[in-house]
Amino acid sequence: MGYTKKRYGGIVPGLLFGAAAGIAAGSLVLAPAIPGFSGVEDKNALDEATRKARQAENESAIIRAQSTAADAFIHDQSPAIVEGMLTDVAVAVIVAPGAAEEDVAAVTELLGTAGATVTGRIGLEEKFFDRSGADQLETIATSVLPAGSTLSQARLDPGVHAGELLAASLMQQPATGTPYATDGERAIVLNSLTDAGYIADPGEISPARAAVIIFGPDDGSGDEFATRAKARFADGFAGTGKAVVAAGPVVSASDTGVIGLIRAAGTPGLTTIDSLSKAYGRLGVVVAVRGELEGRDGAFGAAASATAAVPPVPVGPPPAIRPDTRDSDEATPDADNRDADSPAGEQQPAADNPQPPAPPAPAADGAAPAPAE
Repeated sequence: MGYTKKRYGGIVPGLLFGAAAGIAAGSLVLAPAIPGFSGVEDKNALDEATRKARQAENESAIIRAQSTAADAFIHDQSPAIVEGMLTDVAVAVIVAPGAAEEDVAAVTELLGTAGATVTGRIGLEEKFFDRSGADQLETIATSVLPAGSTLSQARLDPGVHAGELLAASLMQQPATGTPYATDGERAIVLNSLTDAGYIADPGEISPARAAVIIFGPDDGSGDEFATRAKARFADGFAGTGKAVVAAGPVVSASDTGVIGLIRAAGTPGLTTIDSLSKAYGRLGVVVAVRGELEGRDGAFGAAASATAAVPPVPVGPPPAIRPDTRDSDEATPDADNRDADSPAGEQQPAADNPQPPAPPAPAADGAAPAPAE
């Protein structure tokens, strides 16, 4: 992708310049001791290497300047692009350890510019993804899960279950807008996680229609368990809460990075953004939240695993409820009762009604329940 070249354009020329400079310096120092060193021809070769190294450095500087100018332009235009895009949409912001505060602040500000209401910030601590804290986290998930919600039995993983727990506590059901948890249940979950050292005290938080999970530059080269736990957390969160955007720096989109692992899982209801340190990445987060509300997932950014730099920019106000085209039956056991109040639930009684509109249907189920005129 073009963005990938721009992002890394300064790295390769820089390495070439360093290598060429090192070769040049070594030649000057070692030349007198090398048999057959004539001086003139080798000096010409040295001059040519130096010239190419300087050319590469100049080209690298040009690429950096162009990238900086383009990003500054996108930064300046972003408020106008997102204005009204998320009017009155409640969004929760979840921050993983290692995330850059600058990225968190910029995304939060742009969400507000788009008209969203940030319901609160959940700061996840290192312990949340540490192997030593996994058992206790699993115990909390099973003991304080809001009534009616369930934990995956197919994926018995603390990361997945922790994501499902937080989603059940923080999110609204996508089809109805009804919170999964009561205020009291939400308080119990958050207090339990805070007291055990898994999250920072979030204060008052209200239910959200969408969530943004912000990761740091986790490329998987460090604690592999923690990286995989982060990816599974995002998968579990989206599996229950829907309308989730996971974002991080471009290095996190490597095959072993947290964004790369999330993309490989392909969880419905979850969009990924890399290049979060760039203005177009932050813009992409806001546009992706709107896309999720309209039932669209995707992978965006500069990495090779992204399909485009940013999602398509929508037109008009956000939908009142999410037109979810994916499975939404896994939410809660009482979903059937809530579905009865939806348009889809109303169609069934209408089909069984022996007296539709005008003329009575002769093949109806019998006229007993319909005493006609």
